[in-house]
Amino acid sequence: MGSLTPCAECGFTYGATPRPELAGRLRAAAESFGARLSTDAATLRLHRSPEEWSPLEYACHVRDVLLMRRDRVYVALVEDEPSFKPMYRNERVVFDRYDSQTLATVGNEIAMAAELLGRAFEGFDDLQWTRPLVYGFPDPARRDVEWVAHHTLHEAVHHLADIDRLRAAPVSRPDLSGVVVIRPARHEDVARIVELFELGSLVAGKEDPADLAPYTAALAEIGQGPGEVLVAQLVEDVVGACQLIVFRHLQSRGGLCAEVESVHVHPDQRGSGIGRVLMEAAIERARRLGCYRVQLTSHQARPDAHRFYAALGFTPSHQGFKLVLERSGTG
Repeated sequence: MGSLTPCAECGFTYGATPRPELAGRLRAAAESFGARLSTDAATLRLHRSPEEWSPLEYACHVRDVLLMRRDRVYVALVEDEPSFKPMYRNERVVFDRYDSQTLATVGNEIAMAAELLGRAFEGFDDLQWTRPLVYGFPDPARRDVEWVAHHTLHEAVHHLADIDRLRAAPVSRPDLSGVVVIRPARHEDVARIVELFELGSLVAGKEDPADLAPYTAALAEIGQGPGEVLVAQLVEDVVGACQLIVFRHLQSRGGLCAEVESVHVHPDQRGSGIGRVLMEAAIERARRLGCYRVQLTSHQARPDAHRFYAALGFTPSHQGFKLVLERSGTG
């Protein structure tokens, strides 16, 4: 099988688990992932640093590893000493939108993948365990199927430890109290708000900073209702904005519902905590108005925003649809 030194981070030792116990240990690890994914949704989606995955993303990675390794060991049983392309782990995080996946679904998928791979392990005979292959980690080397089984179990054990470490780690957030002021937007803020919209838009030319009259009129109209446009002011500068829309539902006993739209923070201030302060203020205003729910939509091309909203406690419970209507031009 070959050998590696024990992992300095999680303590896993290759070759320490007998062949008949590999499937059982893999299934037990899958159950542990399910247990981790059943609590504290906001923490599981949170990034402690820009360079590291969230606990949910680690779990999604393990699911994909289990599925991929099953295919690789079956190829090794058929082909003579096959080699494999990389799985492109970091690209998968983006392509499969790990950050927006449902926790319970990912837990169930890990259990399913572990069951499929464990069933494969239980069917191998001595000759199949020793079938050779070329593996690219940590460096290209000749391995065998048994090594792949231990390596897969190591991935599961190691990333469980990663999840536990991240869940226990404190989240460092700057204290912006008394520094950032959240207030209703005023007439003189309109030009800056439109600038923020432009800086944050995915579509160039969507806004028209040369003609502020429609924005000014809209702000005045919004101010007549229960909702409002909020701005985040840092010293003398408006650096963030969002709109809180409040409407009456017929359902839910006619309760008030709030929707947050157009959340934008100046690029120079993103990651500083201003967006969090702005959103928390919007949520608190909705709570004071008696709203029973706050909802929002976020473009699929904004994974960082998805992580941000999840960290605030929002869950991706629905899929949104939009239909752009042609303007008649008749006034």
